[in-house]
Amino acid sequence: MDNKFIGKGQCGKCYELENGNVLKIFNRPKSISELKKYKTFLNYKNETIVFPHEFVTTMTKLKGHISKKVYGHKLDTEEFKLYKIDDMYRGLFHLEKDIDFISNSNIRMIDTHSGNIFYNGSKFSIIDVDSYQIYDNLSDRIIYKNTMIIKEIFYNLFISSGNIKSKSDLDLLLRKYIFWDSSICETVYEFKNIIEKYYKNNIETIDDIKRLVK
Repeated sequence: MDNKFIGKGQCGKCYELENGNVLKIFNRPKSISELKKYKTFLNYKNETIVFPHEFVTTMTKLKGHISKKVYGHKLDTEEFKLYKIDDMYRGLFHLEKDIDFISNSNIRMIDTHSGNIFYNGSKFSIIDVDSYQIYDNLSDRIIYKNTMIIKEIFYNLFISSGNIKSKSDLDLLLRKYIFWDSSICETVYEFKNIIEKYYKNNIETIDDIKRLVK
């Protein structure tokens, strides 16, 4: 059976292998020196961030890598917006735990967005780690920046669902909460709570926001 093409991005093309793993071939092969970074990632396996576990190399080039396939809906799809928000908190807790884990290992998430985060109804998975960087002795700042990425993603999901940007007072309430000293779970909970109080109506999903906005 031929490898199944499943998508492409700025960095390369992805194929599903017969064993269910995903092969990514870079558009431009990387220097073999980059392999050190990827092999360092192997020390920080976790349930959320999918690091590659095998590599396609020549003597001088890193041509691609293999990682496990993830299942679910991307956060930038309409299907994700139909999941109940209250059911996400357990998954968000584990997402934050794993982000804290790699952050404390000085791994900085770069190029993480709603298009490379998946949710399957119980857990979140993050793919596309090629731009991630490893720093020295900056973990406090890295935790802040990595957490802010996820908060910003959910902020944009909430405001885009109902064109909340047009409601400047509501948008300000949500925007301010991103910068408060709160966990990802607390932030998403407060986004939901603020919107419900503002419209004096309950929402179960992000998609529900559309019916509240006139």
